[in-house]
Amino acid sequence: MANLNIKELPIPTYYGEEISYVNGLRYALQVFIANIKAKVQKYGIFYDRKFNFKLENYDNYELKDKFDSPHKRTIDGIKEGSHVLDIGCNSSKLAKILIDSKNCKVTSIDKSEKLENSSFIEKYISFDLDNGLPDLNYNKFDYILLLDVIEHLKNPEEFMAKLKHKTKKNPNLTIIASTGNVGFLIIRLMLLFGSFNYGNKGILDKTHTRLFTFSSFKQLMLQSGFNIRKISGVPAPIALVTGDNILGKFLLNINKFFILISKTVFSYQIYFEIKPQISTDLLLDKAASKAENEE
Repeated sequence: MANLNIKELPIPTYYGEEISYVNGLRYALQVFIANIKAKVQKYGIFYDRKFNFKLENYDNYELKDKFDSPHKRTIDGIKEGSHVLDIGCNSSKLAKILIDSKNCKVTSIDKSEKLENSSFIEKYISFDLDNGLPDLNYNKFDYILLLDVIEHLKNPEEFMAKLKHKTKKNPNLTIIASTGNVGFLIIRLMLLFGSFNYGNKGILDKTHTRLFTFSSFKQLMLQSGFNIRKISGVPAPIALVTGDNILGKFLLNINKFFILISKTVFSYQIYFEIKPQISTDLLLDKAASKAENEE
């Protein structure tokens, strides 16, 4: 041991020609909080414009097919060789998987004028969904996908009514729809502390024009003339934060367990499978066809 004494000497910090008398610990705490906010913003939990260091490219919608998500459930649930209409397809990464793994025939709709690398798609249609739906033969499809689309529309009620009209003569059709759950626990806690921050992605994505709970999403479907076949809650995309590892899978399973207790509180997203109600027009067509066959 050297048995030396250590003495701390204050060293003044200058801002220009003036000495700063900032409390060091308080300043360090503020720096720490600012760092946490900047990191958390990357995951869509918090948003502050000063931490938005680059322009976000909303065309780069992240496909979540490696863990439990609406994408994964859709891929697993669609039958081999199905005809699929992917509404709001973005870059059509999901369509590529359905074509390669399930031998599906996919028609895609999005507002982009062109879609890069779309040669694998049966047909691509550039269309603004706020103007309704394009003219197609909706009777040929086995599935219509509305994954994370409805919350971006200006008038979801009008859109769903038009979709019902287009699909009213296709009783074999299954529509898969998903959206964020604004009743998710984290959003509830944010509201409890007086915070409601929109961000670059997540449930409070800045491009979302409408927000839904399980109850309001269900009412939208029922009032638009659809029968609900399946309702389930989707856990948070934890793997995007932790990576696809043991910790991520452990936290995902915990989230799934709590969804069993209360899907309205612990679900990050809402997942519906619906079918159009049988229309009078369809019944009349069947009756006329039967009468012709009997003659």
